[in-house]
Amino acid sequence: IQEAVNVQQVLESYSSELLLMVSKAMDARPGVLDLLHFCGYQLPEEQQQFDAAVLASVRSQDFATVERMSKLGFSLHDFAGRQQVELSPLLQKGLQDLCESAVVSEEEGPDAGKDSSEGVTSSTSAIRRLAQIDRRMLELHFESREFLEFAHTLMSSKDFIKMRQLVEVHPYTFRPYFEKNYKAMEELLLDAFCRRQIALIIDLTSLRLPIAPFLQSHQERLDVVLQESWFASKAWTELVMLRLEVKDFDFGAFFQRTCEQIDFAVMGIIQDGYWFDLHKLAQLDFDFDKFFDRRFAEVSTAVMQFMTMPHPHFVLLRELSALRFPWDRFMEEHGHCVLSSKDPEYLQFLISLGSFEVGSKVYRVVEQTCKLYHSMATTMFSSPAVEAAPEVATAEPSQAVSRVASVSKGPGPCGPNSPSQSSDPAIKAPEKSAAAKASTMARAKELARLARLRQIDSKKVMALLICRGMYCWNPLKAFAEDAESDGKDSRVWSQIESVLNFLEAKDELPQVPGLPPQPPL
Repeated sequence: IQEAVNVQQVLESYSSELLLMVSKAMDARPGVLDLLHFCGYQLPEEQQQFDAAVLASVRSQDFATVERMSKLGFSLHDFAGRQQVELSPLLQKGLQDLCESAVVSEEEGPDAGKDSSEGVTSSTSAIRRLAQIDRRMLELHFESREFLEFAHTLMSSKDFIKMRQLVEVHPYTFRPYFEKNYKAMEELLLDAFCRRQIALIIDLTSLRLPIAPFLQSHQERLDVVLQESWFASKAWTELVMLRLEVKDFDFGAFFQRTCEQIDFAVMGIIQDGYWFDLHKLAQLDFDFDKFFDRRFAEVSTAVMQFMTMPHPHFVLLRELSALRFPWDRFMEEHGHCVLSSKDPEYLQFLISLGSFEVGSKVYRVVEQTCKLYHSMATTMFSSPAVEAAPEVATAEPSQAVSRVASVSKGPGPCGPNSPSQSSDPAIKAPEKSAAAKASTMARAKELARLARLRQIDSKKVMALLICRGMYCWNPLKAFAEDAESDGKDSRVWSQIESVLNFLEAKDELPQVPGLPPQPPL
């Protein structure tokens, strides 16, 4: 029918009749309004004749009729301007009730609305419904003296819970207030930056405060504050929140403006070995690729120090690898120094091992290792199969693992009924000690062989270096000759024994009854 008949010409021919039809249909037959909207009918620009009917619908909360009129082209924004005296008390009451309902919900939880009065609930839903139909209807009210005073009261008390509720209804609720009080808002925001009050900065940003002009006009002052206060005190939590929540602040441009000062600070972090600070700095979009290119000589000097010192700082070296430090370029220029260091084989072993967990993934290894330790402790102290729990509680960790492994094997040739236990312990003690030492020597040689072939589980090696603190443990030098050369350094054997027990703990650890098997590292 629409293709066969020029509907628009028909609607224009009967414009006066259609206006009368709309006026009568608002009260009696609202379905006619839907039919007119379907036919493409739009009200003319002169719409004052419908103000009384629309105002009555708003007061009675007949929002279906208001929405139908809006679809027919009735401008609720112009209507609010013509009827501001009548609408302003209704809108203000609805906004205040909305704020109060937000406080009740925050304090009493999800069941708080059950005890709310019908009036508060009704006015609150009315405001939300009007905003859904056409939120421009509220904009003129935000410029009224009554609302500006109300906004000033909320801002003075920093009641951001209530203010965020208003912003949910209309994102630019406080734009007129900010425009009128922008000087005071600038001072408040600048003071928040100086005091590192990141929560206040985020709250103001959530109210759609135009922060971009503020950042532009106070750029030099903010750069100094961030350098001397935020970065100097390593306020990483506040800095990361600033990057995530304040989208208008560009850390990349900030780093470019303060390149020399930030480079000096980053070099201090590297020289001091604070790998965690590097990890946090990477979350701020700091360009480490360009930094390494600019400061390659200084960074290489620090790296050489950490590689050739008596106890190399491999945690920092792995973090630099995660930040894409140019190892190839470094080895080309400083490879001869690496080869002449204390443990060249081990250094090459670490650099060439490409399957290490680096950066933030270290925490996953730590978490898995903690689970392994908890499982070991639960097995040793809670398992009914372990009868010597009091003794294990006072033993060394390596001895405890050995006892658990021996108990889990069950009775054998040396069990409780074995004839060998009836002999003199003093006679058997040297033989047992020699046998244990020979077994450890054999296991140490096997460990060194696997290390040369790079067949040791890299996650286990990482867990040793991170969780056990063995930053300078060298699997390539775990030979018995190093331990029995002069007998002066007994720590070598204790370290080898601890390493072996740790690496074999996953395979030898018995499972706790009633608990699921532990996942491998």
